[in-house]
Amino acid sequence: MSLPHIMLTDSQAHLLAELLLAPLPAREGSDGDTEVSEEGIAARGLDLETTLMDLPRLVFLGLVVRETDVARVTVSAWPFTTRDSSVPCRAASGT
Repeated sequence: MSLPHIMLTDSQAHLLAELLLAPLPAREGSDGDTEVSEEGIAARGLDLETTLMDLPRLVFLGLVVRETDVARVTVSAWPFTTRDSSVPCRAASGT
């Protein structure tokens, strides 16, 4: 049985790499589908608009789940590769 092959954009791969380091906290007072904290996005140095566009796609692909208090990576998300092997994130830079 072959494994599915998913192509991610560079920004989706960057977000996924950041989520591998730590989940994004949910915005306080959010109900239903958990909304990620804008402060948490900014604190990680991520672009707000891009993150809010990419996160639903990663959830749809089954690579990220939204829980009561966080958005985190699923087990199926690791390992992942991108077209460009130099994904800019803290994990790749060792900081």
